[in-house]
Amino acid sequence: MARHDRRFPAWVAWVAAVVGLGLVATAQMLPVRANIEDDLETRVKAALADAVAATDPESRGYVEYYTDFPVACTGRDCVVSDVPEGADATAVTGILAGVKGLRSLTVETIAGDEDAEEGAEAEPEDPGDDEAEPTPEPTESVPAEPEPGSAEAVAAKVAAMDQIVFVAGKAEWTDASDAILAKIKTAIVRGPREATYEIAVHTDLDGDAAAALKLSQRRADAVRAELIDRGVPARQLTAVGYGQTTPVVDPEKTDDDRAANRRVVLVVVS
Repeated sequence: MARHDRRFPAWVAWVAAVVGLGLVATAQMLPVRANIEDDLETRVKAALADAVAATDPESRGYVEYYTDFPVACTGRDCVVSDVPEGADATAVTGILAGVKGLRSLTVETIAGDEDAEEGAEAEPEDPGDDEAEPTPEPTESVPAEPEPGSAEAVAAKVAAMDQIVFVAGKAEWTDASDAILAKIKTAIVRGPREATYEIAVHTDLDGDAAAALKLSQRRADAVRAELIDRGVPARQLTAVGYGQTTPVVDPEKTDDDRAANRRVVLVVVS
């Protein structure tokens, strides 16, 4: 039986070689590109942290705040997200202008207060003098909404959170309260830097009043120390325990009444 040899044209071998080299080069470049992008993201975050530390060395919390901004780089083009509107966005752009290797920067801003209501209520239509009913006088004044971004807005945000739950008779909180403390820290460091707050701790009316007063002070001191340890500047916080002196429910008749009196309140000092 005759043997037939099959030979491919020479150009097929050349094409296969070029394609193979391209695949090998691409496979080698992928991890290099990823390393470059990771390194650039790290340097962007470091530049933000260094700039804030230089202007306010004691404010570790604000360093954490700036380095919390999400940074994503594609090649040498980076995007910084979740930056508050206004001066902060301008500051971020200026800080990062000199980062080595950064080709372009996009700063994506968000509203200054995520909980602020947008727009005003529409004025009710006037049905006419003949059909209009007299408007009753208000029985009590309605408190004004705090200005977004103010210290009062920070205190209101904390007041809307779940309460810190302490272990009975101790200045220790339950594990579930760690998340609440983290939210309080974030609210304070994202508020005005010049603001100062009092951490006011109250107890229920059960037991000896003098012992409750001492316990509330230990709890207030513990909360202040924890927030400072998490990054809130110490100069922004004081701690006062009020014990049983200012209940919101008196007399206490139910467990819910006692729970309402056991509370941690963030009070604006200045």
